[in-house]
Amino acid sequence: MVPVRGVEAGSQSVRPGAKKALELSLRESLRLKSGEIGVGHLLLGVLRVEDGPGLRVVADHGLDPAAVRRAVEAKLSPSGSARRE
Repeated sequence: MVPVRGVEAGSQSVRPGAKKALELSLRESLRLKSGEIGVGHLLLGVLRVEDGPGLRVVADHGLDPAAVRRAVEAKLSPSGSARRE
């Protein structure tokens, strides 16, 4: 575990937006029947947080969040080229 300044080990201090993104990442993993939560699932979870910073970053880089989501889902699908992360 990497120590984070100002946060004690075992602390329950997680920002609500981050907690929501993690919960949504788990849902994405379950929905896709992945058996694990990988980077792609985390990105999908971040993109599902309404008005979250993830959506702003994607938009600020000129990307369409729906297109990013489709591309990640395609990679995570059983027929995708990067099934395991």
